[in-house]
Amino acid sequence: MRTILILCLSILFLPLTLAAEGLTVTGGAENTDYSYANNVYTVLTGTALTFSGTTAADRIVIAEGKTADITLSDLSIDVSAIASAAAIRLEKKAKLTLHIAGTESTLKSGSSAAGIGVSDGCDLHITAESENEEDHDAYLNNWVDKVKENYVVNIGVYEVGVFNDF
Repeated sequence: MRTILILCLSILFLPLTLAAEGLTVTGGAENTDYSYANNVYTVLTGTALTFSGTTAADRIVIAEGKTADITLSDLSIDVSAIASAAAIRLEKKAKLTLHIAGTESTLKSGSSAAGIGVSDGCDLHITAESENEEDHDAYLNNWVDKVKENYVVNIGVYEVGVFNDF
């Protein structure tokens, strides 16, 4: 009897455990502001979106020529097991304002891919939120340094800068 009860409880909580893996998107509407297919979230409009959660399969792509406003809030994307997959990818002439929020967000890409892949003619602006300017600068500089360490692509090295608008 005890074994059956434990088995039933285990089965009851199994879906909750499986649902904990994956990304959550807040803001915008699916199939209008972003789409999801084949483990790729494609941003289609400039509507502010927030991504959070943990994944080893999902990626974020900014569609060609689109402008995006994305916040990463305690997000972990680790697609290092997928060759040439960038955790975040900007297609040609895309523009991204990337806000870093929460305590930690990490991006790990596959071999031969940058954490944030940038195509020709793209704009990338990175900001971070903090309670005070000193913590803000240290956090953002640390995050940008992590991006720079892994930011080599076949067509060259892109410079990532920190801009303070205080």
